[in-house]
Amino acid sequence: MKGFVSIVISGEPKSGKSTLAGMLAKAYGWQRLSLGDMWREKWRKLYPNEEVPFDVFWKGTTIDENRRMNVEAKKIFEKGKMVGDSRFVSYLNPSKCFLIFMTASLETRAKRSANGEYKGKSIAGIKRLLKKREMDEVQMGMKLFKNDYRDPEHYHLILNSGILTPEQEFNIVRSIV
Repeated sequence: MKGFVSIVISGEPKSGKSTLAGMLAKAYGWQRLSLGDMWREKWRKLYPNEEVPFDVFWKGTTIDENRRMNVEAKKIFEKGKMVGDSRFVSYLNPSKCFLIFMTASLETRAKRSANGEYKGKSIAGIKRLLKKREMDEVQMGMKLFKNDYRDPEHYHLILNSGILTPEQEFNIVRSIV
């Protein structure tokens, strides 16, 4: 592992974080932790009939709730043997956690979403939703950590999933970590 105890992936909405995290967790035999999944679990408990959309729920969470969630994740990631995806990584120790940023064009991310979470919506509509979600996440990061999670200075590696296949991304990470 070349000194790193965990791998944590961040990136724009629908950039391929979960796909790569799953592949790496399986290859290393490590547990997987997704902060997005943790938030969705809380949302499903509060709104089992999805009467409030997830994006609306998340935007309504407090700074303290987000801070607690990230402190909890930091302890887990830095303990080791984890592959995670977390929007915000600047609070993690970069000598312990290998930090990856995933990106892809807005067009690519919207097309991916058309068959999933945003099924039935137009590509233009999905782009607006993704852009709004990204801006909400940037605002939350500024409130929590006083930085933009998209800033390359936080990461060891940046991958463009719009031009790489998941297998290529996997092979790049495995060659480094």
